[in-house]
Amino acid sequence: PNTPEATENITVKNNEIYKYGRKFFCAIGIQLTFCDTAYIENNEIHDGYYTGISDGWIWGYAYHLTRNISIKNNLIYNIGQGWLSDMGGIYTLGVQPGTVLSGNVIHNVAADPGQGGYGGWGIYLDEGSSEILVEKNLVFACGSDSYTLHYGKDNIITNNIFALSADSQIHTCGRYEGHNTADFTKNIVLTDDHVPVFSQAEKLPQAVRADGNIIWDVTNGADTFTDRKTLFNKNLSAASAQKSRRRSRSVRRTIRADARSSRRRLSGWTRFTRSSSSSPPRRRRSRSRESKSKRGNGC
Repeated sequence: PNTPEATENITVKNNEIYKYGRKFFCAIGIQLTFCDTAYIENNEIHDGYYTGISDGWIWGYAYHLTRNISIKNNLIYNIGQGWLSDMGGIYTLGVQPGTVLSGNVIHNVAADPGQGGYGGWGIYLDEGSSEILVEKNLVFACGSDSYTLHYGKDNIITNNIFALSADSQIHTCGRYEGHNTADFTKNIVLTDDHVPVFSQAEKLPQAVRADGNIIWDVTNGADTFTDRKTLFNKNLSAASAQKSRRRSRSVRRTIRADARSSRRRLSGWTRFTRSSSSSPPRRRRSRSRESKSKRGNGC
């Protein structure tokens, strides 16, 4: 459709957004509803009670004005804090051709831990999220899952690190519709103590094409699980992921040693220097203990 009146060419860069939601708990750090082309980059968003960045406002696969959204190199942490449910560090909704989530660092997203509370997710692709590229992000220590998709199609999830979240690392899809929701390739997935790598794994072979991922449990090594009872390598038909693990023994040793020595922290990635050049997250010299995230009751 011809939409000459559309909101377009929005830039939100190099801001620190914090202590939001004090009056309205459901306030969002940065929200785009309908927009053609936007740059949400190099922002630090923290200490809020709900989602950090929200992009899109159409449920399902109907025509959606929102497209070509660049969400890059943002640092999002300590949000949710156990107040509300159903939130993400980055949240998307609807079909969004050209949208890219890249280079973001997200950690400590915590939903309401009480009865009925759920959904403290790192990257959250909600209803109808489609044609989105999710790459080169680091997501860890979330109360529910590092990555979740409700339903959608033709997404690409590649070259990310998803680590040490409470319920599982990857929630494959909440509603399976008979088509591929995402290509899940070349990611590093780190879990511990048999917290599942994938949840809703029975839908994985049909809903997600997995290839070339490195998967590891800090405590149990290659014995990774899709749920509390079933071994990953007996339940999942992603044989290529198995081959990837066997080819990458030195990488596995490095991941395991680093995770143990840091006591479930991923140091050096929890801050970055904001600059007008949109530089990626940088390592910091000093280490500090990350606060233990509250467990959500994820789907």
